[in-house]
Amino acid sequence: METPMIIDKNMKVVLGNCIRVSNVEKKHRLEANVYVCIQVESEDGKEEYPILLTQGEYDNIMKTDTVDMKGMISGRIYTKFMLFKNFYIIRLRGYDDSEFVAVFDIAAWKKYFERALKHPNSCTKKGIITDILD
Repeated sequence: METPMIIDKNMKVVLGNCIRVSNVEKKHRLEANVYVCIQVESEDGKEEYPILLTQGEYDNIMKTDTVDMKGMISGRIYTKFMLFKNFYIIRLRGYDDSEFVAVFDIAAWKKYFERALKHPNSCTKKGIITDILD
């Protein structure tokens, strides 16, 4: 199994860190060369998995300053009802080291999750010690 080339070598593979990686499984010329991989965990904290966004999708993440991130666990999915719709909100650390609360449309989230399933070799993997400690 091929491992992704991590572009942001200064970023640790932990929950909530946004890390740019190469698309090692590129099959079509229109596929992205680079993805942003984020390790996340379910709202109950029982499941962890990666999602993959293109650079453009990452650049267009809706950010909110109306949610206090102090009580939020980095990388954990929270459901928030806003504008008559459910959204996922997550505390993230960008590859530029900024922290923010991102708002994701649930339909788009499904696309990011499915992309990670299609491109497992482009996803970051947490180390054993990191996995135990977080």
